[in-house]
Amino acid sequence: DNIRSIRVESGAWVGFEHIDFQGQQFILERGEYPNWESYAGSLSYHSERFMSFRPIYCASHQSSRMMIYEKENFTGRCTELRDDYPSLEAMGWFRPEVGSMHV
Repeated sequence: DNIRSIRVESGAWVGFEHIDFQGQQFILERGEYPNWESYAGSLSYHSERFMSFRPIYCASHQSSRMMIYEKENFTGRCTELRDDYPSLEAMGWFRPEVGSMHV
C-alpha cells in the first residue's frame, strides 16, 4: 500500500518514496498535496507515492547559521545567515543567485 495524497495539518515533514526512510525525499509543509505534482513540482525525478514519513525538528535559530558566497568554491562576497529571509534582496543580497554556501 502507498499514499498518493496528503494534508499536512502542522509542522514540516519529510516524505520518503520507500519504507524505512529510504529513497527520494520531499519536504512537506502545512497544506494539501492532492497528487505527486503538488509536492514534486517541476523536478525531473518524481515519485508517485510515499511509503514513510518523518517530522522535521527545527533547532533553535540562535545556534543555526549558514554562509553564502557570491562565487563558486566559497569565494567572493559572503554573508552570514542566522534567521529566516523571504528573499535574497530582503537580506541585502542584490544578486539573483548564490554561487556556493557553507552550512
